[in-house]
Amino acid sequence: MLNSAQQITEVKKVIPSLFTDLDERFRALSAWDFADHLRERRNDASHPTGGPDFSDLAEIEELLLSAARHLPALWSVR
Repeated sequence: MLNSAQQITEVKKVIPSLFTDLDERFRALSAWDFADHLRERRNDASHPTGGPDFSDLAEIEELLLSAARHLPALWSVR
């Protein structure tokens, strides 16, 4: 069974074959890149080892807004 990082990598491999329109392809790849970034930030927050502070409300707000902006492109990969 693939972990979430491996699943994201596998999806990103097939995106170029799903989209002939370069703008749509870019949006889909950007959305999946953001999903991977969000996965990493979530892992960092849930496994603290003296790393970065996760109480930055501006960062949290930006992550939520970015997630909403990327969601349609993320869902476009089916």
